[in-house]
Amino acid sequence: MNEISPISSNSTLELSLLNQRSGINEVSSGSKSSTTSSSALIQIGQRLLNRSGRAEIANHNVNMALGSLRTKDAFQQQSSDSLGRLKELSIRAGDGTLSARNRETLNNEAQQILKQMGSDFQSAEFNDHKILQESAEHVAVDSDGNTIVVHSGSLNPEDLGLGDIDLTLSDGVGTAMEAIASAEDIVNSVRTQNGVDQQILERQFESNLEEESIMTDAGDDFINVDIAEAVTKNASASIKSKIGLAMQAQASQLEANTLMVLVKSLG
Repeated sequence: MNEISPISSNSTLELSLLNQRSGINEVSSGSKSSTTSSSALIQIGQRLLNRSGRAEIANHNVNMALGSLRTKDAFQQQSSDSLGRLKELSIRAGDGTLSARNRETLNNEAQQILKQMGSDFQSAEFNDHKILQESAEHVAVDSDGNTIVVHSGSLNPEDLGLGDIDLTLSDGVGTAMEAIASAEDIVNSVRTQNGVDQQILERQFESNLEEESIMTDAGDDFINVDIAEAVTKNASASIKSKIGLAMQAQASQLEANTLMVLVKSLG
């Protein structure tokens, strides 16, 4: 039977304890593994997590753009309602039996409506941006920084051709009706584009959410593979440590037995 050298067992023990400490430090510090493949996995995982983070940021942009579009839509609905009321007033003014006072009353209401539309045009804002004025806003909507253009058409009464409405004159009714019909077409077109932009952004929002979830899970998986490897290495070092201790104990026992034999022989 071959004896186990105490020197050899101590070296094995020291090496295993060193490996064990290295594994523990690696896991607790979160540092990269020294193995090339493991480091590559961490880098891949981190890139995936970075992409997930960019998708989250893009969705912040998308959400802000959606908020702006929904606010615009509320004002555009008010404009549609105002045009509807202007049309009613114009039709009412088309009654040839109305007195001048009746026409003046109808015209005053029409002018108040136009004044309110003008006020909304000047004051309507979202995040300090005028939202009823004509514009084209570029919005980064995905993790690659791709952008879409969100369009806004002007709802200024002057731009809608409503500046010359006058219901006090009987021949002004026909002109008013034509102007209102044209304005309705413009507002409907603006609202349609607004709705299209909302649908595009809502689909992009869902797509970003899905990408964020997938990239987060994948990134965690790659990084956790490396951690698992470090834990496995730590467990392996622990086993080696126990083997070393057993070897050392066995060697010590052999030394004790030898000493006992020598003592007895000397006695």
